[in-house]
Amino acid sequence: MKQVKLRRLAPPDLAAFQSYRTKDVGNYQGWAPLSDGEALEFLEKMYRAGEFLPGHWNQYAIIEIKSGQMIGDVGICTSRDKMKAEIGITLNPRWQGLGLAKSAILIAMHRAFEGTEILEVFAVVDERNISAVRLMERAGMEKVETKQSVFEGQPCRELIFVFSRSDFFTQPPTISRIQE
Repeated sequence: MKQVKLRRLAPPDLAAFQSYRTKDVGNYQGWAPLSDGEALEFLEKMYRAGEFLPGHWNQYAIIEIKSGQMIGDVGICTSRDKMKAEIGITLNPRWQGLGLAKSAILIAMHRAFEGTEILEVFAVVDERNISAVRLMERAGMEKVETKQSVFEGQPCRELIFVFSRSDFFTQPPTISRIQE
């Protein structure tokens, strides 16, 4: 049973977006908290953004179906050659540990594979972010690489997880169609 749906982020999402886009939640992510004005500008940009444009991110609101609440967002960035897409997710801590992030990741991957010619979706995860590592594993993504990196001036190890188009459609995870 599908527990979440995805839709475009929009300006009315400002309060929900700001409630979880905090320094603590984004500790291992490539974004920083935004002022309300900056967040509103970002939400407007995402609402108007063309879908799966090479080199650009699309962020989608994660809506918990039963309550109708926005509980986080998932992003997809299509590579310039349109063959790969990076995926990332941010979930309100109140909703973590319930399997909702996994559902959101799977729906987003399905959307990318169904709507494009993308051959693989990948995630880059700081190995210190244990919950994100476990999420990618539960979503069926395969760890294919570990590399040394620097994040916010500190050395770290990044884990690269991949889900290929062929695996997604030959051994599809259990998901339902996206509802707009």
